Amino acid sequence: MRILITGVTGFIGSRLAETLASNTHEVWGLSRDPNKAKQRVPQLAQAFAWNPVANPPPIAAFT
Repeated sequence: MRILITGVTGFIGSRLAETLASNTHEVWGLSRDPNKAKQRVPQLAQAFAWNPVANPPPIAAFT
């Protein structure tokens, strides 16, 4: 299953992503800094930039 997590670099989001990825799910993340997201959670299949105040989430994250 493909799962998208907002706030993937946070305490809960990163632990959730690690757990889901270890259970063979494809985990995608939304973060203000996608490079930081990939460093913090290397199991992420995709990381997308998103600033909830300034921009809507990228459509590619939902396809």
